[in-house]
Amino acid sequence: RPPAGRSFVVVVVEEPAHRALVEERFSMAGFLVTTAADAAECVIQARAVKLSMIISDFNMPGFGTGADALKRIRADHSMPKNLPVVFVTGSPLPTARAVIGLGDPYVRVMSKPVDWKLLRRYVFDLIGEDKPL
Repeated sequence: RPPAGRSFVVVVVEEPAHRALVEERFSMAGFLVTTAADAAECVIQARAVKLSMIISDFNMPGFGTGADALKRIRADHSMPKNLPVVFVTGSPLPTARAVIGLGDPYVRVMSKPVDWKLLRRYVFDLIGEDKPL
């Protein structure tokens, strides 16, 4: 469990340089951050750590897409059904949204490259923290 006033975020980004950038921005904003390189690692960390939010690539190699990880997380009764997820995608937004579905109020989708102001708004909308990224 994160210390009071600190949210725990997992950053799931395939490309190491991009993962490091997102990790640094969230760390500098005061979040506790862990990282994962693919969807399988994301699911493992979501089970092991009391996360506040997941920031994830939509398309990833290996285990499956971010949507596959989300389905596994939502189906796991040991994890909260309201764990917020923000997907970042290079795919057209309508395509990503169609795969994810629009029925989950705790999921947001945004295009690459990351729009830091929009991501900040999503973080505020989903977990109530307004910190400059």
